[in-house]
Amino acid sequence: MTPAVVSDTPFLSTTPARRWDRRLALAIVTLSLAAFGIAVPFAGAKWPEVPAFIPAYEAALVLNDLITAVLLISQFRQLRAVSLLVLGAGYLFDSVIIVAHALSFPGVFAPAGLLGGHEQTAPWLYVFWHAVFPWFVITYALIAHGAWDRPIAIAHVGRAVALGILIALALAGGAILLATVGIDHLRPLIAAGDYSRVARNGVGLAAWVVTMISPVILWYRTRARTVLDLWLLVVMITWLLDTLLSSVVTTARFDFGWYAGRLYGLMAASFVLGALLIETGNLYGRLLRSVGEARSRADALAQSQEQLRHAQKMEAMGQLTGGVAHDFNNLLTIIVGNLDLVTRHADDATRVRRLTAAAQRAASRGAKLTQQLLVFARRQLLHPETVNPNRLLLDFEGLIRRAVGEAIRIELELHPALDPVRIDPGQFEAAILNLVINARDAMPDGGTIAITTRNAELGPADAAALPDAHPGEYATILIRDNGLGIPADVLGKVFEPFFTTKEVGRGSGLGLSQVYGFVRESGGHVQIRSSEGAGTTVELWLPRSTERIAEPSEAAARVPLRAATGGEVVLVVEDDQEVRELASESLHELGYRTLIARDAADALQLLRQPARRIDILFSDVVMPGGMNGAQLATEARRLRPSLKVLLTSGYAADALSHEHGVTDGTDTALLRKPYRAEDLAAQLRVVLGGRE
Repeated sequence: MTPAVVSDTPFLSTTPARRWDRRLALAIVTLSLAAFGIAVPFAGAKWPEVPAFIPAYEAALVLNDLITAVLLISQFRQLRAVSLLVLGAGYLFDSVIIVAHALSFPGVFAPAGLLGGHEQTAPWLYVFWHAVFPWFVITYALIAHGAWDRPIAIAHVGRAVALGILIALALAGGAILLATVGIDHLRPLIAAGDYSRVARNGVGLAAWVVTMISPVILWYRTRARTVLDLWLLVVMITWLLDTLLSSVVTTARFDFGWYAGRLYGLMAASFVLGALLIETGNLYGRLLRSVGEARSRADALAQSQEQLRHAQKMEAMGQLTGGVAHDFNNLLTIIVGNLDLVTRHADDATRVRRLTAAAQRAASRGAKLTQQLLVFARRQLLHPETVNPNRLLLDFEGLIRRAVGEAIRIELELHPALDPVRIDPGQFEAAILNLVINARDAMPDGGTIAITTRNAELGPADAAALPDAHPGEYATILIRDNGLGIPADVLGKVFEPFFTTKEVGRGSGLGLSQVYGFVRESGGHVQIRSSEGAGTTVELWLPRSTERIAEPSEAAARVPLRAATGGEVVLVVEDDQEVRELASESLHELGYRTLIARDAADALQLLRQPARRIDILFSDVVMPGGMNGAQLATEARRLRPSLKVLLTSGYAADALSHEHGVTDGTDTALLRKPYRAEDLAAQLRVVLGGRE
């Protein structure tokens, strides 16, 4: 027979028998045979009758067999090998038969024994006990490590265990009934305490023969390749010596050979259990070592992941700074070059207007680039409103169609009952435009862009599989094209800033970064699916809002962008001198008078002077000195409750957080940097309430 491959699973039935296991087993068998040879000449010697020996001895046997049966069946539940269930059922059968044998043994619980009190009951139960168990062992040997021992389906394990236990109990119950109720149909095995007939009787001889051939079959079939095979072989050899001493060499109860045979039986019942318990201890030891190794590996893995994250962060920072430097150098080249020409041709008004317009366009591009970076970094202040994305898409449809051209067909599939969401409408439109332009560029020969909206719910299991996603209800916007698709090796990088597959000059690499930052800042998440030649689908998952949809307002458009008419005084707080001078000059041109402060401390000194007129505080948010613009605004309003406040910053998210003293419900206006004179004028009129 070709030996089966032994698994490395830490169980007796799968662990290979090691050299020291074989040496120990050989030593035990050798000592047992030697003791058997010494005991044979004295086997017939009469010893005192000790009836209490039977219940004590057989109670130990029952405990050993029951525990062994439980451990073997437990291993079967893990490995699902039928051979283990067969062997466990054999030990269970023996434990039931042994209990019946102890109850029926004369002089233990009753003079003639219980279970009917028949003289032949105990001998026949002994025969069933010693004749049936070897058949379980032979069955184990025939199927172990072979095709019949393949793991059964997990779904059938419980039923298999129940069936194995039922068969063992049925066999034991049948044997007990036969030895009690049906004892008159069986041949006598004992007469006046002499049971020499057991050895001569055909049934007893058959039991002895099957016991003798079981270790031979076990060795032939398994070669004792596993620890369980090895110790089961030792069990059957010892079992054979028990049978020989107690029913062949000795023919009377309580002879020396009878006692010695019982001790061999107890040893036979203990070998597999001892091996199981030792292996269980070893298993716990291996488990503790494995836990220690797992913790060490987890620590090493965490350290490696941290190093990898650091390396990736540095690589991303290098890519980001490189991209920013490249784009801003281009913009600065335009601005510096045009201003240089303005300086050298100041008397040519037409040329100066053209050159300054070019410089302003470059500056506007720089401002847009900065805003995209802030959105990606989730540091840009958003102005969320509760809106219906369908309305934004319909209002935006004309611009989308103009952006993609006539070669691209736009299909809108809008859910009629789409849930509202709370988002910044401007950033949403910018995100959609970026996605549509990317889709257009992926279809150089034309194609179709489908924009679909629908309601969706994300369950806990689905949310756990998505990075930074949370369970809940969402409105989803899908932008799908049938273009070239994205190669698998770059799909995971598309949201990285300045990563682009377009040729130089055709893309900044910030479009999808803006989309990612906007959606994450809005509390949602983005999914992208694509394959080369099969198009791309981008899904924006925006959390459903329970607020009422904001009606379109034209209040801002109605605010007059006029200069100051009341001689209002603006306190300008800015740590950068050039920005401070620019703000002051712009305010003077708008008709405002100004006071200048470099930081919050200077500003508070002026605010504490009651005689000074100060109508508006115009302050940068992030400043040195331990107090930022938001905190300054709070203190200024405490000193002058009617004071109007306008803050300015290009980095607003942290400055307006709870840690910086301003809650989400603040009514403080904010002007984004960079700003133009008309932007400043508009915000000032809003702050002043749009009054004339």
